[in-house]
Amino acid sequence: MRAGEIANMTRNWVNFQEKKIKIPTQEKTWKPKTKNSARTIPYRHNPRLETLLTQYYTIENKIGLTRQTINRTIKRTAKQANITHNVYPHALRSTAAQKYADAGLETTHLRNIMGWAQLATAEAYVRSSGRKTEQALMNLKQQGMI
Repeated sequence: MRAGEIANMTRNWVNFQEKKIKIPTQEKTWKPKTKNSARTIPYRHNPRLETLLTQYYTIENKIGLTRQTINRTIKRTAKQANITHNVYPHALRSTAAQKYADAGLETTHLRNIMGWAQLATAEAYVRSSGRKTEQALMNLKQQGMI
């Protein structure tokens, strides 16, 4: 998720039974970055996030932070963890996208979960993963062509 999405997230974005976060097309004074940013993000695969969301939204109704506060918190946490390179929300988002691509998530699914307007953005992550090339070579090997 983008820092702005996290900052504006409220309890009503979370479907606890289906284990999905639904980013709306608009909420009060907030609008997502692009039309494609309004999306549904499943989190069933992430029990840690499930626990955090349940515990947090049992007490609170919204995150209530600014993007700047989220950025400072991430930088402070990285410093405490002795991470020396520049860490910021978009870098974490990019890392998540690359991990999904490396794991073999198809481009359309990657675009949907990340909320990108252009399929080309997802294709760049998948290309850099080398996963498709590796699969193509394995298929050729199984067919006895190499």
